[in-house]
Amino acid sequence: MAYRTLTDDAFIAQYRPERNADGSLYRQRDFSNAADMRAVDAARAEHRVWTMLDVDGTLVLSAGCHVVNRLYYVICAVPFDPADELDVMED
Repeated sequence: MAYRTLTDDAFIAQYRPERNADGSLYRQRDFSNAADMRAVDAARAEHRVWTMLDVDGTLVLSAGCHVVNRLYYVICAVPFDPADELDVMED
């Protein structure tokens, strides 16, 4: 397993996260919305879900579905390698 951190720009270029209708990032998939959770479940099987976490006041986007400190999920077009541990940190 390899641990890597990515910048926002590198993450966006490599994994192509969903955008909101107005084109802004990130489309926030809400864990309390049934339609969002169905989309998250489908994408999770393909390793395309990332979780926005609040880690001691710092926002971190982490590969995979996490529960602790979760704010929302982000679905990407490109899957990540499940053998890697990936986090996106602020530029």
